[in-house]
Amino acid sequence: MAGHVLVILQQGIWASATGGWFFDAHQNIFSNTFHLYFWLFLLCLPMMLYLVSSVDAVLLVWLLFTLWLNELHR
Repeated sequence: MAGHVLVILQQGIWASATGGWFFDAHQNIFSNTFHLYFWLFLLCLPMMLYLVSSVDAVLLVWLLFTLWLNELHR
């Protein structure tokens, strides 16, 4: 029972709180490490874009990103 609660906390609550990332013991270390760093990159991407770009460029990137996500979910 305690193991099942731990799995729910790890894969449900932790994953929801962090935007979907959690340590998956069934995957190899490369996969977990890649997903962690990719998640960190996506987390920092909006701030990086804001710091290095003008307002117009940021709006254009967000527009393209939104359109891309829209196409993925069709």
